Amino acid sequence: MRNNTPKYSYVCVVDTIYTLFLYLILFNIQLEKTYFVFSSGIDKRIRNKFEMQSLYIPDTLFYKYINLLDSKYGFIRILFQIFANIYFKIIILLRVKNKAICYGHDHLQYSKYFIVNLKKMVLLEDGVGNYGEACENSYQRLSIRKLKNKKNSRFSHFWPAWGVSKYVESIVLTGILPVPTIIQNKVKIINLEEEYLKLSSKRRGRVINYFPTITVDTKHIEVLLLTQCYSEDGIISEQDKINIYRKIMSEFHDKVIYIKPHPRERTNYSEIFPNVVIIENAVPIELFVFLDLKIDIVATISSTGAYVFKNKSEVLFYDYMVDNLLKTESDVN
Repeated sequence: MRNNTPKYSYVCVVDTIYTLFLYLILFNIQLEKTYFVFSSGIDKRIRNKFEMQSLYIPDTLFYKYINLLDSKYGFIRILFQIFANIYFKIIILLRVKNKAICYGHDHLQYSKYFIVNLKKMVLLEDGVGNYGEACENSYQRLSIRKLKNKKNSRFSHFWPAWGVSKYVESIVLTGILPVPTIIQNKVKIINLEEEYLKLSSKRRGRVINYFPTITVDTKHIEVLLLTQCYSEDGIISEQDKINIYRKIMSEFHDKVIYIKPHPRERTNYSEIFPNVVIIENAVPIELFVFLDLKIDIVATISSTGAYVFKNKSEVLFYDYMVDNLLKTESDVN
């Protein structure tokens, strides 16, 4: 009996709408040939548009449970990893062609199963993590393991991420920060706006249609506040996060403020700040630039999305507020 399930030439493993947006623009001509692997970081409305050519992996499956097993039942974790490898290998055999190429993120708990089995990856920018300590730390740990003659496999607790793995052949970045020396030979710097404009109007419309409609009733925004999931990620409390944003907004009390929440945030900003305009969160912030929205001020704690507004708007970072809060809490403890 013939298997009519289509097989794909490419696999795109992503956890953020930003990296998905990159893939849709840079590799637009191969979308029909791509099998997508989504986490909970991709809004359900977006996932549904790829339903027939995608796999959904809830965050709870690989993050909460794996962390629990790591801390309490190490041997069960290994069994879980073995089962996961068999499962993903079957998925790849059924849905992916031989010599397929993997794109997207390499730092997710399940990325390694696709990378090791496909053996070739193009890493796509996720954010500041591609430029900072995460990349350096991954390289240092990999170097130490090599000195100790420890092998890295899909069953290892440690997996070399952020482009340092031998399977990552190239890395696509936008150059928002200096590129770490250890990955420079793999990096290609692109201008995302230029790449977007290279697409035909039909293809641009196709990219936009994958995301919810931007409902902004103006072409001019005085202040755009980009919020982040600091409380959801357990960095600070929900109340502390709200207090910081309240303090930031107090600097612009005489202006109309728009809030663009992070896609993973659960905070109900419309209830907390009823006089602020809330924008759809499951839309790449880059579209605000591409669609010619004039924005005077972009304020954020440390959102990567703010970098796209450099040289177009006044960009204000308030990361020191979180740093000061964490330092105060550390001093108290």
